[in-house]
Amino acid sequence: MHSPSAIVRMKFLLLQQKYLEYLEDGKVLEALQVLRGELTPLKYNTDRIHVLSGYLMCSHPEDLKAKAEWEGKGAGSRCRLLDKLQTYLAPSVMLPPRRLQTLLRQAVEMQRDRCLYHNTKLDSSLDSVSLLLDHVCSRKQFPCYTQQILTEHCNEVWFCKFSNDGTKLATGSKDTTVIIWQVEPDSHQLKLIRTLEGHAYGVSYLAWSPDDVYLIACGPDDCSELWLWNVQSERMIIFDFFFLISAFVYSSASFFRCVSSESHSILLFLSDHKVYIWHKRSELPIVELTGHTRTVNCVSWNPCIPNLMASASDDGTVRIWGPAPFLDAQEQDTLNGTDILSSHRKYRTES
Repeated sequence: MHSPSAIVRMKFLLLQQKYLEYLEDGKVLEALQVLRGELTPLKYNTDRIHVLSGYLMCSHPEDLKAKAEWEGKGAGSRCRLLDKLQTYLAPSVMLPPRRLQTLLRQAVEMQRDRCLYHNTKLDSSLDSVSLLLDHVCSRKQFPCYTQQILTEHCNEVWFCKFSNDGTKLATGSKDTTVIIWQVEPDSHQLKLIRTLEGHAYGVSYLAWSPDDVYLIACGPDDCSELWLWNVQSERMIIFDFFFLISAFVYSSASFFRCVSSESHSILLFLSDHKVYIWHKRSELPIVELTGHTRTVNCVSWNPCIPNLMASASDDGTVRIWGPAPFLDAQEQDTLNGTDILSSHRKYRTES
C-alpha cells in the first residue's frame, strides 16, 4: 500500500512529462489545460509549477529543452521517468530494472568466487559466460606444474618479482646479482636478458617502478644501502641510509613505502622446501608445489598471465610454474603439483 504523498509525487512526475511533451509538439492549449486542470489541483511543489508555467513562453522546442534541461519527447526521457517512478514502487508491484540480468551476474560471481582454481579478476560481464553449465576452472589450467627451472644464480635466491606489465621477472640472490628475465609472449618461457651486479651484501628485496623502467633493490637486515637501477640503460644510483631497510614497494606516485598485505581469493604460504596454495574458502591447501630441495623464500604471481608463477629458493634455483602440459590424465597426476584437497577427500571416503 502506497502512502498518499507517494501517489501524489508519482502523479506529478507523469503529468509533468505529459505537459512538456504537449509543449514540444506545439499544443499550447492542451499543455495549459494540463497545467491548470491537473498539475495545480495536486497542490504539490508549487515552486516547480511556477517554473513549468514559464515554459509556455518558449518559442520553439530547442528553447524548451534548453530551459527545462530536458532531452525531449522519446524513449530516453520516458525511461528516466520510469526509473524515477520505480523508487516509489515496491518490488512486488514492479520489478527493478534489469533484475534478471542482475541475478544472473550475481550467480556467476558467486560461482567464480567459490571456484577453487579461479585466480583471475572477477568479471561482471555475462558475454563470455555460458549459462548452461556452472562455472568450474580446471586444475590443469592452474600454475602447479614446473614449466622451467632457472639455474643461472650461483647461490641462494632470496627474492623474485614480476614486472607490472608481466613481461619481465627480476630475481635477487645472495650471489650479489640481480638477473632480469624476459617472458616470451607466446611460449611463456623466460630468457636471461641482463645481469645487474655490485650488490655487496646480496639482494633480499626488489620493487619495480609503476612504468617498469626502474628497479629498486635492497640487501639483507645488516645492509643500509639501496640500489636504484634503470633496467634499460643499466645505470645505477646507490643510496646509503643511517637506518636499516627491510622492505619497500613503489607507489603510483613514484616513491616507495612500506609493504602492506592484500586480500586475494588465492593465498600462498611458504614452508620448508614446498609452496602451499590455499583458496580463501578452503580449510586445507588446494595445491602443494614440490620440486625445490631447500627453503622457498619468495613466490611471485604474474599480474598479467594468471597461470604463470615463479618461486625462489635457497637451492639456488627459480622455478617457473605453469599449467599442465599436453599429457594424459594419468601422467598429469604424477607431476609435482599434488592436489592435497582431493587426496584428503579420498582418504576420508576410504576411511
